Amino acid sequence: MLLYVDSKFSSPYAMSVFVCLREKGLRFDVQTVDLSANEHHEPTFASTSITQRVPTLVHDGFSLSESSAISEYVDETFPGTSLYPADPRRRARARQVQAWLRSDLMPIRSERPTLVIFYGVKMPELSAAARASAAAPRVICESAVAAAYGTNVAQSVAADVVRSPHNERRKVVTSFHERI
Repeated sequence: MLLYVDSKFSSPYAMSVFVCLREKGLRFDVQTVDLSANEHHEPTFASTSITQRVPTLVHDGFSLSESSAISEYVDETFPGTSLYPADPRRRARARQVQAWLRSDLMPIRSERPTLVIFYGVKMPELSAAARASAAAPRVICESAVAAAYGTNVAQSVAADVVRSPHNERRKVVTSFHERI
């Protein structure tokens, strides 16, 4: 199995597929594509990936691009850890949130690309639209937690996350799991 990723290893979409493959315990090779040199438009890669994007997964002569499609294919094709819930409604909700995160946060994604996160590229202050976009995941998460575990738990977790320093937030999430 072969996974094509960007040469800077900064694509969150390629990273999500990488994590899916690792969660399933699958062996795979990684091939980089230099997007800044337009390698994704060269005939060799273009004939492999119909969208000419990374990530692209090649498995037994079958090529598939778009991270959501790849994740679902991997989950449905290989045994092991389930990547999506078994219950159809919970699986649909997971896919809904996944699609929303990948499509509706464009202002924050365009003003804070992964190069900022992984390579420390400095950017100007966020615009009002980007600040609103950045706040949206919190609202959605609070709503999802409230629906599953009740409003008090959702408010408590949200307050803990907001008060926590960035490097301590993983511990807050772990303590949330212990509460439920």
